[in-house]
Amino acid sequence: MAIMLYLAMTHAEMSNITPLPLHLAYMACHFSAQGPGLEAPPPDLPEGAILTLNDQVPPADQDPDQVAQELEEAAVRLDCKAVLLDLQRPGDALTAQIARTVARTLSCPVCVSAAYAQDLECPVLVPPVPPSSPLQDHLAPWQGRRIWLEVSTQGSAVTVDGQGCKAQIIPPPEGPLPHFDPALVCHYRTQVLPEKIVFTLWRTREDQLALWEQAQSLGAELAVGLYQELALPAPMEPAQIPHFSTKS
Repeated sequence: MAIMLYLAMTHAEMSNITPLPLHLAYMACHFSAQGPGLEAPPPDLPEGAILTLNDQVPPADQDPDQVAQELEEAAVRLDCKAVLLDLQRPGDALTAQIARTVARTLSCPVCVSAAYAQDLECPVLVPPVPPSSPLQDHLAPWQGRRIWLEVSTQGSAVTVDGQGCKAQIIPPPEGPLPHFDPALVCHYRTQVLPEKIVFTLWRTREDQLALWEQAQSLGAELAVGLYQELALPAPMEPAQIPHFSTKS
């Protein structure tokens, strides 16, 4: 069975979408621009949701102990399954200190993005596996760690020419891709053009399920992806997402 998928939603999405997914990750919690703590956490979340702190607003005068205290109070009040630190500013010393303090002090599980997880023992949020990368190679730096896998429906365009090989992330391609690569667990097509060859790679719903099952065997505990990417339009409708259900 594939690992459980949590769908990340903004406050606006939560306010306008009914019913909510059973496995939800709230992603609108961020640092305050006017004080040493957080912008107000949500007043309510479904039971067992993941509370995500992002650094879209960079920390400035934040007190790591106060941030940890406010996250602890919110996680207890909201009965959260875990707190996810989705921090994407590598090298920022204050952010690193906040991550260390939160991971050390919260009573619930804490997962930290790969940019800040190197010296911590908590679960690590690993970025999406590009279709052009083997899963085992992508997860290799984190073997022995508890892994949360970020997932995406984006594809890859790999261009091979006289200058070498270059991969680029692209939106899901239009139309089916005719070939399947079992090592990459993805579908692809090949375009032979003047002076270059372009491989377009993408994972179908079935490919994603197979990839998540492999990820589970390599230490992944759960998956996290954007609601707007995975649940609204094709290629993955809500009824097709593993472990996706709704409240009655």
